[in-house]
Amino acid sequence: MLKIAVVEDQQEVRDELCRFIQQYAAENSLQVEVLPVEDGAVIAEHYEPGYDIIFMDVEMPGLDGFGAAEKIRAVDADAVLVFVTNMAQYAIKGYEVDALDYVLKPVNYYQFCTKLSRAVQRVERRRGGQVVLQLAGGGMQVLSTGDIYYLETHDRLLWYHTTKGEFSVRASLASAEKQLAQYHFSRCNQCYLVNLQYVKAVENDFVHVNTDHLEISRRQRAAFLTAVASYRRCAVNLLARHVIFRALLRWTAAVAFCIPLKHRPHARLRALGMLLPLLGLTYVLDPAARAPASTSCNSLC
Repeated sequence: MLKIAVVEDQQEVRDELCRFIQQYAAENSLQVEVLPVEDGAVIAEHYEPGYDIIFMDVEMPGLDGFGAAEKIRAVDADAVLVFVTNMAQYAIKGYEVDALDYVLKPVNYYQFCTKLSRAVQRVERRRGGQVVLQLAGGGMQVLSTGDIYYLETHDRLLWYHTTKGEFSVRASLASAEKQLAQYHFSRCNQCYLVNLQYVKAVENDFVHVNTDHLEISRRQRAAFLTAVASYRRCAVNLLARHVIFRALLRWTAAVAFCIPLKHRPHARLRALGMLLPLLGLTYVLDPAARAPASTSCNSLC
């Protein structure tokens, strides 16, 4: 369930945006709660975190969008802000309150859907991706996609093998595959849907997932191995970008530190004598320089 606020003083625009959100939700099988708000002062006063996305008009008579956004950001760093305005130059100021994007008036549905889709993806990444299971035996279970090892279908039930245990639901593997597509899950055969994050190895016709060995079918083999290779390549590229970025930061800082020495006698030797200890110190003090990036490929690819 996504909780979305539409803060807009013009009722016709406010109603239109609410209608666009409901239409998008129906087309994309999303559950949303949409709250229309007529002014920035109304939402900012006694604001409590809980909104996933806030569409905020810039020019309002009571409290303008930027003023309301600053008050919201003081207590809520996670709500995704999207400004609605008829002047593009306001977009730059939006970055001061970590706004994701802006929508230009008059708003058309296609443009709005593009912005809303980005906002929904931002929310899902921050949540790490969650699924709500209606258990076959009754009750409900909320799972993070990162906690799922793989899914298995047998005995007319769909089983989730996770870090929290095993859960069964009455659903098809095809529906779960569609729901989890953006989180790097891939089929190794008609009975298993694997979280590529937990693939330890592929040997002959089996894939090692956590502590289990799952069979790879001939029909799914090519597509599954391609998915595994693509995911691993993403992880390697991410690590390479991380290492290069950290190295550039260290060298830039070191060079900037040594520039004042360039007009002194034996400047190069002095610079080298100061540079090497400085680089060594930054290496010791910066754990990220010695360890792989912990950010999941799941969230960036």
